Amino acid sequence: MTIKDLDAVVAGHLCLDIIPPFQGGSDFPVEQLFRPGASLGVGPATLRTGGAVANTGLALARIGSSVAFCARVGDDALSRLTVEILCQGGSTDGIRRCPGVAGSYTVVLAPPGVDRIFLHYSGPNDSFGLEDIDFSLIERARILHFGYPPLMRRIYIDGGRELALIFQEARACGAIVSLDMALFDPTGQAAAVDWPAFLATILPHVDLFLPSAEEALLMLDPTHYIDLCRTHPGLAPVIQLSPAELVGLTERLLSFGAAIVGLKCGPRGLLLRTADRQRLEDVPGLGPARVLQWADRQQWCPAYRPLRIRSSTGAGDCLHAGFLKGLLEGLPLEQVLRVSTAMGYFNLLEDDAISGIPPWEVVLSFAANHSHPLLDPGVNTAVWDFQEDTGLWARNHLAPGSSIAPGRVL
Repeated sequence: MTIKDLDAVVAGHLCLDIIPPFQGGSDFPVEQLFRPGASLGVGPATLRTGGAVANTGLALARIGSSVAFCARVGDDALSRLTVEILCQGGSTDGIRRCPGVAGSYTVVLAPPGVDRIFLHYSGPNDSFGLEDIDFSLIERARILHFGYPPLMRRIYIDGGRELALIFQEARACGAIVSLDMALFDPTGQAAAVDWPAFLATILPHVDLFLPSAEEALLMLDPTHYIDLCRTHPGLAPVIQLSPAELVGLTERLLSFGAAIVGLKCGPRGLLLRTADRQRLEDVPGLGPARVLQWADRQQWCPAYRPLRIRSSTGAGDCLHAGFLKGLLEGLPLEQVLRVSTAMGYFNLLEDDAISGIPPWEVVLSFAANHSHPLLDPGVNTAVWDFQEDTGLWARNHLAPGSSIAPGRVL
């Protein structure tokens, strides 16, 4: 039997982020970004790797996990720089270089106090497929984390069949399968995909699924997502969704077959729903004790109130890395949720995706100290009980009248 000497293989979307720092305070006039003739002062650009492979993989490396990267890159200067940066965090044996192809990059516009705007070139990510996965690496790993199918044309164009094969083989290698999504253009090619059918194809082979609330809504109810964006263009859809709607999204995703579903809800924290005991028993390495403790749970973990927000680039990826590390360390469910949101908090403190992430011991200490203020997720207190000892909200199944009112039909 192959020795599991790697904590994680992180596969999927990879690019180089070009991040110009904006001058000015939190009242930045975002409407000036694309005004014809505008000239905006910025500072020296930050060049960092981006995409799920780099963001989640390097965040895992910063908190002490052994990581191997698996992705496609070009053969230009951007691609060489991308691989050079990855080498500092783990093994690049799974990186495939494509001759004559330009590397993927993203220009990240992240003015203070404003949600991010991305200018993205997908490049070699669009041709990533089954043959790009090095299963000899996955045999050595405890986790396969795959990120951003909606930004990878070959992966999404066949309705998820090739991705399901990748996940089936990874689980046969004894790896936990973790999946993250990305917000795609609702008017672009990915919008033509039947995403509920895509999810029904892949999620039976996924142990941990942590999309953002907006990603889940766009996949399951694109009309509602677009309506929210149009009605209140300055207000993120996750803020506008009711607790019942958010819970409804987790229930729908869980019904597709995933073992653990979490919605990353930005300032509203992390909403988690887990499957029953029988499904959790299929999660490699979870163990009988944690199967019992994790089965059929609904938890809402508030976000930490940030002392400052330099940028939210990669916040969801860092949260996901915290969850994976918690799984690897065998932490109780409540502690996994707290360290996950702590990782998201630390991400906000710096301009790029991972510079703000401290050593794992600091993350654990911060999450265990309940003195840092939390943001109110806006839950229905007739349905959810706040647990002082954990700092989490738990679904109250027994309270009279506590059943969740139906949200939108998805």
